[in-house]
Amino acid sequence: MNPKRHLDSGATAAFSEPDHDLIDTLPNHTRVDAANSEPYLDAVQIENLSDTSLDVGVLWQSREDLQTEADTENRAQKTRRQEETRQELIRLQKEEAISAAGRYEANMVSMREAQAIELRRREVALENQIDALRPWNILQKRELGRQLAIATERLNGLTQSTPKMRQLESEQRRRAA
Repeated sequence: MNPKRHLDSGATAAFSEPDHDLIDTLPNHTRVDAANSEPYLDAVQIENLSDTSLDVGVLWQSREDLQTEADTENRAQKTRRQEETRQELIRLQKEEAISAAGRYEANMVSMREAQAIELRRREVALENQIDALRPWNILQKRELGRQLAIATERLNGLTQSTPKMRQLESEQRRRAA
């Protein structure tokens, strides 16, 4: 027996050189590879394996069966990844839509506020023009009064549609009272 065969720990070691003591004990129909000492199976032995169970109790599967099973599993994983990607894309699109709606609303509010400020300036300018007119310019006062009414109506329409402007107006009324 080869003295290198057993280590101190009791584990067997694999050597690249063949164990000459065992080569003559193998059956003649099994060839031994000297590098790894694994026997080759011939066609008769492979045919016998197809119907038998291995020691673990699992039926022997052909390469095609294993490939089919692997392909099925790969398709299932690909489908799962595609579904996860689709769900993530939908979630991101929803977030983007909500963000865009918020930006749109903020832009509309700031635009209304700018229009309200401009209309208030126009209203004040018209009041100043009316006050500056002499009492005998009645026709001019009426025209300016109509323009003032239109500007005031537009301003009221804008402030009623903007919650921030309504809040500012109510605060101004409370301070005045």
